[in-house]
This record gives sequence, structure tokens and C-alpha cells, in this order.
Amino acid sequence: MTSNQVTWTTVLAFVERRGIDPATVLTAGTPAWQALDDHHPDKLAAVLAAGVHHALRLDLNQEVVADASKAVAGAEDWSAVAQCIRSGRGNAYVPRRTA
Repeated sequence: MTSNQVTWTTVLAFVERRGIDPATVLTAGTPAWQALDDHHPDKLAAVLAAGVHHALRLDLNQEVVADASKAVAGAEDWSAVAQCIRSGRGNAYVPRRTA
């Protein structure tokens, strides 16, 4: 099975090795970008820069999800919760209230 982990720095390095600075190119999809001929190098550079941006978003999201997972794992004694579930109701009690 292959990994889906994204490391944006490798994408950035790939783009920079092609002489493209993602911070200085047109934004892909804008009217100025659309007006360029399809063979204009700036048009492709903008798409590659958009790829760098997308990879950064994925990379940051992976970090957020991992941090959230660690927070959930540490928030409760999950083996005790599982034991409670297996035994029926266990010590769980939620009093009824009227609205």
C-alpha cells in the first residue's frame, strides 16, 4: 500500500528547480492568466505554483488531523470506555431533564 502523505517542501523544491518562484507568478485561473497563450511559460508556472499551494494545504491539514488524533487519544481512558460499553451500561448514567 502506498502512502498518501504530502510533504509540500519537496513540491516547492521541484518547482524551484525549474526556475519558478511561486510567490512571484500569476495566480492560475485569473483573467490575466487566462489571457496568456497556452504555450506561454508563465501559464504553466502559475499552475505549478498552484500545485505548491495545494501541497502546502494538504501538508498542514495532515498535521492538524494528527494533532487532533493525539488530543482525542489522550482525552479519555479509552480502554475503560470500551470495558464499560462491553458490560452494557456500566457506570454511565445520564439523568433525564424536562425542557
